Amino acid sequence: MTALPNPPIAPDEKTANLPFYRSLVRSWRQQVVAFCRALEGRVETNETDIATNAADIATLETDVTELERTRNIWVQAYKISDQAISSGVATKVTFGAEVWDDGGDYTSSTFTAPRAGRYHIFANLSFLVGADGDVLRARIYKNGGGVATNYHSSSGSNNHTLIIQKTWELADTDTIEIYAQNNSNNDTIQGGEANTWLEIQYKGE
Repeated sequence: MTALPNPPIAPDEKTANLPFYRSLVRSWRQQVVAFCRALEGRVETNETDIATNAADIATLETDVTELERTRNIWVQAYKISDQAISSGVATKVTFGAEVWDDGGDYTSSTFTAPRAGRYHIFANLSFLVGADGDVLRARIYKNGGGVATNYHSSSGSNNHTLIIQKTWELADTDTIEIYAQNNSNNDTIQGGEANTWLEIQYKGE
């Protein structure tokens, strides 16, 4: 950028005349105006660059936050204590202890999808069966309705484990819950981390 010009110096008195002096003043004014306009243009350019950089930084921060959020959609929880279920009644299984819930998406034994995409859901349920031939069911509920079921007829009165899993396309805010049912008798879902547990993990869009 051109430096601010020096003000005009009056010519020697022997050659001084008013038109010449006015010409110098006009020339100096023109240089000052040009300098100020150039300076103003530089300021505007810098302000534009700053705004552009700020927008780029904001976009990058959003991308990083979204990437971190996506990476951390992972829930694992298990039952703390035994839970009684009534004969023939599909009962929501409560998983009171959380092992992982990085995104805070699991509350009151309900998972809420924080974003649309594919999710893998896996549940391991331990039934304390009281009679031979009981029909046991494990269910995944999406948005309050059963959409995936696994069932088993018990052999003897020993403990029986049902596993149910599914990879699902969920929309943002869809909910997932696990239900258990014994069609034949009252039953108990056994508590303990090794007996009854749930895992949900985001797999991508």
